[in-house]
Amino acid sequence: ADRWGLAGAAGSVIYLFGDSHLWAALTLLTAFALLTTCVGLWICVRAVSGSAWAATASTILFGLSSSVLNSWHEGGLAQIWVMPAFFLLVLPIVRLQDNDRFGLGAAAALGVAGLLPAYNSGVVAYAAIFGVAMVLSLAVVGRTWWRSWWPIVLGVVCGGTAVFPSTAAFATTVARSLSENGIS
Repeated sequence: ADRWGLAGAAGSVIYLFGDSHLWAALTLLTAFALLTTCVGLWICVRAVSGSAWAATASTILFGLSSSVLNSWHEGGLAQIWVMPAFFLLVLPIVRLQDNDRFGLGAAAALGVAGLLPAYNSGVVAYAAIFGVAMVLSLAVVGRTWWRSWWPIVLGVVCGGTAVFPSTAAFATTVARSLSENGIS
C-alpha cells in the first residue's frame, strides 16, 4: 500500500525546522492527530446522543482503549495519524439529515484526501460502510435520499481527485490484487 501521509508531513516539518527535531515532530504530529480525533469523536457522539456526558465518557474511554494505547506506544504512528480522516468520513453519515450540504461534502472530501495518501487500505472498509449506509438510509430518508447523499458523493470524488497520485496508486493496487486472485 502507498502510505506516505505521516512520512510526508513529518518530512515537511523536519525540512522546515531541521533534522534534530525528528522525534519531537513525530510526537507532536501524532499528539495533534489524537487530539483532533478525540474532538471528532466527541462531536459525533454529541450529535447522535445529544448528551455532553456521553460524549465525554466515550472520548475518555476511547483515549484509554487498549488499541489506541498500543498504536501509540508500539509505533503505529500512521494509524494514529489517519484517525481524524476516519472521523471526517464518519461525520457525514452521522449528520446525514443536516441541511449543511457544503459541510458534509467538505468533511467527506477532507476525509478521503487525508486517508488515501496515509492509509489507503482503509478506503475499502469505508466504501463498504458507505454502501451499507446508503442502502439503509434509503428507508429512513425516503424521497430526499439523493438530496442527502449527493454532497457526500461529490466530496468523496473531489477528495480523491485532490490526491490523484494516491488515488491512481490505490486503483492500480486494487486492480493488481483482483487480477492475482482471479476475480477480474
